[in-house]
Amino acid sequence: MTPLVRSIIQWSIGWLLGGHKGNIGALTAILIIPLAGAFALGTEGASWFLINRAEQNAADAAVLAAAANDDAANGATGYISEAKAVASRYGFTDGADNTVVAVGFAPIASLPACATSSCYTVAITKNTPLFLSRIVGYVGNVTVGGEAGQSIQARAVASPISINSYCILSLSSGANSFQVNGGPKTDFAGCVIRADGSVTCNGTNANGGATLIVYTGSNSKCTPDQSDPTPTADPYAAQNSKIPANPCGNAVSNFPQEPVKKTDPPLPAANKLSGALSWTGNKFICGDAQLTGNVQVSSPGGASPVLIIENGKLDLGNFTLQTAAGTGMTIIFTGPPISGFFPSHIPTGTGTLQIAAPTSGAWSGDAMWQDNALTSGVDISYSGSNPTWDITGLVYVPKANVTITGAIGKDGLSCFALVDYTLYLSGTGAIFADPQSQCRQAGLNPPSGPVTRQTLVF
Repeated sequence: MTPLVRSIIQWSIGWLLGGHKGNIGALTAILIIPLAGAFALGTEGASWFLINRAEQNAADAAVLAAAANDDAANGATGYISEAKAVASRYGFTDGADNTVVAVGFAPIASLPACATSSCYTVAITKNTPLFLSRIVGYVGNVTVGGEAGQSIQARAVASPISINSYCILSLSSGANSFQVNGGPKTDFAGCVIRADGSVTCNGTNANGGATLIVYTGSNSKCTPDQSDPTPTADPYAAQNSKIPANPCGNAVSNFPQEPVKKTDPPLPAANKLSGALSWTGNKFICGDAQLTGNVQVSSPGGASPVLIIENGKLDLGNFTLQTAAGTGMTIIFTGPPISGFFPSHIPTGTGTLQIAAPTSGAWSGDAMWQDNALTSGVDISYSGSNPTWDITGLVYVPKANVTITGAIGKDGLSCFALVDYTLYLSGTGAIFADPQSQCRQAGLNPPSGPVTRQTLVF
């Protein structure tokens, strides 16, 4: 209690004991001290609270900036200047106005997320002198300019999280690399999307709950997002060399197509598939392949079955092509270029493609593959159930502009990855949730990159 307060109280008590008149006034005189103290503490305490809130916002933004810089693991210190610059923009400049901004990178035993690996920390301390609170004898916890003061502190911790894989990789560097235009049923939960060009997300649920959308060009409304100036090279380009040599020759007549007019010749029997089929290794079809009934593919052992369609499409009709339990299969679209001949290299029809990729061998994890040397007939427009895809594994269509307004499901394990040129998703288009939690069991090493995202852990 300060001497001033003590004197006022002693005077008030003496005055009250000296007579009985004016007791109300005397009581008011006594109560004015605690009332004034409460007002002083309330007013100054509120200002401390506002400073602390501003500090916390600055610390959160600064530590995320430090983690985004993410150079501490290499012994560099750019993350420190990055964090301090962000804190300064929030009004907390290190070394100015009694402010200290401390930035660190170290394990933190008390936080599980940081106990075994280093995390970024930002602690902001601002010392402010006392004013009204001194009336009630509060002396603060620091000295500011030789006078009593209050130290106000805020702290934030963030951890950089590596992005190990992408469920969608769009290789176009153009303005429409990845687009979502209204997606009420879009479900990208657990999915990291990567586009080498620009991305656009319009409409309800446009981001579909994606973990992250990474882009090289520009971004219109896609969140959560991260810009990466370095495009991702096609991670599977070398795999193309494993496509077996074409056994069909180079004449157009060697690649029969489905009849368009009544006068066109029918497909030969070798191009029609139905019933239970079993083979090991490569099966070639020269020209269009057509389902004339439901097909179930199994393998008697050895190399997983591979269906190679040379210069033709796969017409499912309204039937189902599926792999038997325990069988993995790869469908490859390829074919030599022939002047004036432009066949399709895609699945068509209103049926169901229900296949799982092999879990081992040359085509491990690869469910559907377009030869990256193809230059036409590769675009896929997938609407409603035309056809239905229930696929486990990789769909590799690196030159294709893919339009999806239907739903992609999974066959068995939760593992799906799509490598395309551009992707346009609209209407009721959807990709199933949690698309890559079982890719190891499915034999697929999904496309990946060095991108990281940051998360606050404290």
